[in-house]
Amino acid sequence: MGTARIVSGASLSTVVDTGGAKTMGIEVPSGWAAADLTFQTSADGVIYQELHDDAGAAVTGKVAAGKNTSLDKIGGQVMPWRYLKVRSGTVDLPVVQLGNAAAKYVFDFGSSKTLTITSGVKGRPSNGISIVITNAANDTLAVSKIDSISQVTIALANTTASKNAASAIQALLQGLGTVGGIDVSGMTVVGSTEYDAAPPVRSAASRILTFGDKTLTVTSGALGPVGNDITLTLETAANDTLAVTNPAGTKNILIKLANSTASKNADTALQTAVRALTAVGGVSVAAMTVSGNAAYDSAPLAPVAAANIFTVAEGKTLTFTSGVKGPTGNLIKVTIGVAEDDTLAVTGTEQ
Repeated sequence: MGTARIVSGASLSTVVDTGGAKTMGIEVPSGWAAADLTFQTSADGVIYQELHDDAGAAVTGKVAAGKNTSLDKIGGQVMPWRYLKVRSGTVDLPVVQLGNAAAKYVFDFGSSKTLTITSGVKGRPSNGISIVITNAANDTLAVSKIDSISQVTIALANTTASKNAASAIQALLQGLGTVGGIDVSGMTVVGSTEYDAAPPVRSAASRILTFGDKTLTVTSGALGPVGNDITLTLETAANDTLAVTNPAGTKNILIKLANSTASKNADTALQTAVRALTAVGGVSVAAMTVSGNAAYDSAPLAPVAAANIFTVAEGKTLTFTSGVKGPTGNLIKVTIGVAEDDTLAVTGTEQ
């Protein structure tokens, strides 16, 4: 004799080939929803009908959750039939069995921080709920739902970690009541030890520009991965005016440093100019920050022109300054020689 299985979300079992068995027993799982058993039988495995005794009453078996039950009397009533289906409840009042397990969703944020969300609904219906975790546009934890697709969206607060505590998420989830008709009032949210100690928040992308001992730290101000798309280019302006632009069609911020007055390139001036762009490639830079270290703040970067000093005789020097500020001036080479005649000559060669 085979095994009858009532799958989660159903009330009628799979088919059992009795093989002419004279006795019958059933193992009832601990998650069984209280119900008697009734039966369908078939001689050919195609046409099934309700099984009744000779008094016209439905053949019924009494069972209890977590108990093994011998159904000897029913075995005799089933014996004439080769194929059998077991029902939870009656044909008029079937009892759906949901099984022992509720659906679980585990989200991994790295560094051993995990969040386990359990539906609170046992059986297959809970599998229909989908959960999406995203980053809120502000510092407010928000939980919303779309009933038509049974989806829950959890938008994590983007600055204050404590607002994303597992208990706070659970309260908002349970407050939804139902999702797509599925009860979520018993939904649970459990964080790992690492999660509970420091719930995750999405930080803004940052870049550090280094000029010897001087650094500038530029932070996008756009929380989450979108800030990673912004690129920075640093050049020297042709004049003594700081200029910050966003070349059309790019996600690049082009910074041209004032070429003489260091104070014009202060981090505060850079930050003001960058924020004035408002958005770069659709990403807001209105909250972008620019911060220099102590060495930069005490003497902001001001590109200088390359110079070459030649000693032509004791105590006599000639200093050649390129006139081009920034590293491009380093490409100019100066060579001094003696002419074959008494004529000064200066020539240039491009290589």
